[in-house]
Amino acid sequence: TSFSTAIITGSAALIKERCTNCSPLALKALLMNNAFRDIRYNVTSSEKAPISLVGSGEVQINKSLDADFWAYDTTSVQPSLSLGLIDANSSTTIRRSIKVISLTDATEVITVDSIFRDINDEESGAVSISINPKVVTLSDCQEVIVDLDFYIDASKAPDNYFGHSRDPKASAFELDKNEFDGHITLTSTKTGKDIALPFHLLLRKVSHTIISSNQNLPWKLNEKSSTTFEITNNGAGVAQIDAFNLIAVSPDDPEGAVGEPLQADFRSIGFRSRHIDWQGCSSVFEFAINTWERHDHFNP
Repeated sequence: TSFSTAIITGSAALIKERCTNCSPLALKALLMNNAFRDIRYNVTSSEKAPISLVGSGEVQINKSLDADFWAYDTTSVQPSLSLGLIDANSSTTIRRSIKVISLTDATEVITVDSIFRDINDEESGAVSISINPKVVTLSDCQEVIVDLDFYIDASKAPDNYFGHSRDPKASAFELDKNEFDGHITLTSTKTGKDIALPFHLLLRKVSHTIISSNQNLPWKLNEKSSTTFEITNNGAGVAQIDAFNLIAVSPDDPEGAVGEPLQADFRSIGFRSRHIDWQGCSSVFEFAINTWERHDHFNP
C-alpha cells in the first residue's frame, strides 16, 4: 500500500486538476471505472484473477483523464457492485441501480452490457443479469439511471465449499467455486470509450429446514421418554442436522449503529455428551452456540 498510495494520490490530483468540480466519489469512480481489467493470476497464466483479488484492476491515469462519463452503484454509493454472501435456499432476484454521469456537453449514446470473468459461471445459469435500459443517451452533463437485476437460480447454485478451509489438504482454489464476478461495461457508440464497474458475489446452495409437527417431549424424572417429530427441508441444499439439548435461549437485541463494536447476540445454547476413548477420557461435552446475526468469527 505504501507504493500504491503515492500513485493513486498523484493520479487523483491530476484528475482534480482537470475536473475542479469533481467530488471525492467522482475522483474514485474515474480511477476505478477506467482501470485495466485483464489481470491474470500470474504472467504465465491464461486465467483471469478474481475480483476479490484484484479489485477494479490497475490504474490507468491517461484513460481516467480522457473519460467523458463515470458511474457508480446507488445502493452502496461506490463505483462497484458487491452483493455479498448469498445463501440460496430458493431462487430470488437482487436489484441494483447504477447512475451514469456525463462530464461533457456532447451527446453520448452508451451501450450497457455484462461480462462474467469466468465463462463457466455464466454458462452454469446460477446467476444471470438483466439490464434495463441497455442503451442510454447522455448530453449536456446529464445523469441517467440503469437498473440491473441479478437473478439467482438456487437449483443451479454451487454447493458450499467454504468448509474446505478447515482441511489442510484442501486447495484454496476450491473457494473459487462459490465466487461469481465480472464487470458491467458502458461503451460510447460514438467514441468507443468505455468504463466498467466490477460486480462480485459469493453464492452457495443452502437448506431451509422446518419442523412440520412440533410435539412436547413427555418428561418424567429418572425415566426415559421419547417422541417423534418431522423435519422438512424446503431449501435447495442438503441439510446437516445435529441434535443438542437446549439449555438457554435469549431474545434478539437491537443492533448497534454503524461503526459500533459488534456484540455476541446469543439466540440459543445447547449441549450434548459424546463417548470417546482418548488418553483416559471416556466422554466429553460438546456445546452448540447460535447467534441472531451472522459472524465471520466469534469473540464473546
